[in-house]
Amino acid sequence: MKEQGWFIIGVDYNDVGDLAVDMLKNISSPGMFFKITDPYGYQAEIVDAFTFANCYCTSNSQQFIIVNNTSGYGHYYADCLVSTKGGTYAQIAELACEAQTNGVLVSVTSQEKKDFLINTELPFLGSVQRFHIGLHNLNGSRYWYGYNGTNSPLGSFQDWVLGFSASSTGDCVFYDQYDGRNWGWETGPCMGANPFPYVCQFQACDADNYCYLSFFDFTKEKDIHL
Repeated sequence: MKEQGWFIIGVDYNDVGDLAVDMLKNISSPGMFFKITDPYGYQAEIVDAFTFANCYCTSNSQQFIIVNNTSGYGHYYADCLVSTKGGTYAQIAELACEAQTNGVLVSVTSQEKKDFLINTELPFLGSVQRFHIGLHNLNGSRYWYGYNGTNSPLGSFQDWVLGFSASSTGDCVFYDQYDGRNWGWETGPCMGANPFPYVCQFQACDADNYCYLSFFDFTKEKDIHL
């Protein structure tokens, strides 16, 4: 059912011996299984779960999700990621993202989002070593592309490869697997060099961002089940 787009919230309220726990965990959406015996304030988390259920991505994209390692509860963000294997220049990649229902090159503003990107989205690109992201130079400072033509400052999370920084030459930024294992940011020109794959980021569908079905190859129907 999850593969068909159903958002499933599981609640174990009186299970002697935890006999149904594994089954409920398996059928629940990621991070959406709750036990009334948990000491993590499950009531508020369940309320949040209904909010998350109203914020979703279409079938051709991956929603950014963080699952708390301690509580097991998930937090769903309003960002949907789509990878493109074909290599192109950074400026062309950004225009391609914008052409797809107001997308942008992906912003990576936390370690959690980097981990999600590398572990969940990057496998769709295959064995690549570099890909474009949305960090760019604007009037001498680094900004992330934002939705609706906006820009957001670089912020506190910075992931530069040794020898690179926000002041390095090159108006665009890409991720490089610089030692064959670890990933970091490097700068380069926006056109004429570095024809790499790229990851687009789109705003999730919710009450403030209604998604017309004609915009997508929308093969699933959104349902909420508790």
